[in-house]
Amino acid sequence: EKLASKPAGSQIGILLLDLEADVFKLQATFDSLINSHYKTFKVVVFTSGELPAVTTLHNTLHFVKVTESNYVDKINQVVKQSPSDWLMLAQAGEEFTRSGLLLASAELLDAAQCRAVAVDEIQRQTNGTLAPVFRPGFNLDLLQSLPTLMARHWLIRRDLLVEAGGYSREFPKALEFDLLLRLIEEGGMSGLAHLSEPVLICDAPALEDNPDEQKALKRHLGKRGYQAEVSSAQPGTYKIDYRHAHRPVVSILLHSQDNLPELQRCLQSILQRTRYQRYEVLIGDNASTSAELSTWLDRQEQVSGRVRVFRAEQRMSSGALCNLISQEATGEYLVLVDAQSQIVNVGWIESLLNQAQRPEVGVVGVKLVDGEGAVTQAGLILGLNGGVGSGFVGEPKTSSGYMQRLTVEQNYSAVSSACLMIAKELYDAIGGLDEEAFAEALGDVDLCLKAAQAGYLTVWTPHVQVVHSGVVKAPEQARTALMDKWSAQFAQDEAYNANLDLNGQGFTLAG
Repeated sequence: EKLASKPAGSQIGILLLDLEADVFKLQATFDSLINSHYKTFKVVVFTSGELPAVTTLHNTLHFVKVTESNYVDKINQVVKQSPSDWLMLAQAGEEFTRSGLLLASAELLDAAQCRAVAVDEIQRQTNGTLAPVFRPGFNLDLLQSLPTLMARHWLIRRDLLVEAGGYSREFPKALEFDLLLRLIEEGGMSGLAHLSEPVLICDAPALEDNPDEQKALKRHLGKRGYQAEVSSAQPGTYKIDYRHAHRPVVSILLHSQDNLPELQRCLQSILQRTRYQRYEVLIGDNASTSAELSTWLDRQEQVSGRVRVFRAEQRMSSGALCNLISQEATGEYLVLVDAQSQIVNVGWIESLLNQAQRPEVGVVGVKLVDGEGAVTQAGLILGLNGGVGSGFVGEPKTSSGYMQRLTVEQNYSAVSSACLMIAKELYDAIGGLDEEAFAEALGDVDLCLKAAQAGYLTVWTPHVQVVHSGVVKAPEQARTALMDKWSAQFAQDEAYNANLDLNGQGFTLAG
């Protein structure tokens, strides 16, 4: 239907790199294009080999002679003259799926606001098997953490590519990554989209050290005002230390309700395993009846200058109690911690602040594990198993997960209040935890979605691990209310992919 108004769809041009001068690889790419349902493609081949005698086929195929030192400049010259609406950089040997480009060209007709569009791909593993790679929607932190998987095969609007000055020869091994970072510098995250459709079949990229990626990322962070350090614990993955100068006071909020053993373990883990010095602990007691608990709470206030206790006269919802004690907090940042949680990493507050102090970030969550070292929660997926759930449950905490997603910082739609940081100013501005529909369950998910609605990202970090069961207990009523309130977000969770299953473990191919 979309193609009826403009039968050709959006015109897509392929910038095909053939720096190895491999005619067999070139032929494989050509064959895939000829066999595809999209017939109005235009291809420019940048080759280090001999040019064929005829360099055009119905004005569809052109060859440009290049060397290792000038190919980026040659690409940029072609970009300026190209008649195509959208351009994609590809490597000789990569094959296009039969319907991918056709579907993309149809979708792009409605994409007046889009500047660049990521697509999915099918990757050929080293053993020859094919595995689909279904990316999430635009995910700033995953892009920065994992550019090898997230920054290739983007469709870029040609006029914007020209406006941006083309690809940078300063980063020849990170052309697309650097370009995307520059687009973010120019226009923020608007107009960066994703098409849940495999468009290419290509070799799985090796995750390896890439100085160009690291330098491009560092340049970009400098442009955004950070004196950041970029490190790489595993080749091809990046961890950013934003090196914020400010060391704010942090208020940790705990909920007490006849739960002395849990509360003791939780508080002890906080007091013993927190290296950061500028923090306080606020315990809200929800009209507990235990005399032993009451005595213990009194003692904590006397013994530790960090602990303050607030007692509710009568029982209230956990959401209302959290909101009440948040008003007593002196910190710039709040950390909601479930009394069943136990802190593991001494640098946990520093890691949370590293993300929370970024102006675009609203909420920061952590990796939840059990006592045996298995993952119990790693970011929350909307719609999983009919409600809200986590992928990767039961996997070893050292596992890398689908697309390395257990090992790197990224954006999720929601994270758990088992351990969650948010700026107090934002918490107050969006009304804190809901005291009605989500007073006892799913208030954390609602909080993250309210922050997103206000324009803020939720970041999940695997660099903070907290021992917690990770179970999302939610009565049917709360689940239904959440899905009704945030129906658009549940229809398609941008941190997931429509081709992935919403049943079971998550991150598996939909039936």
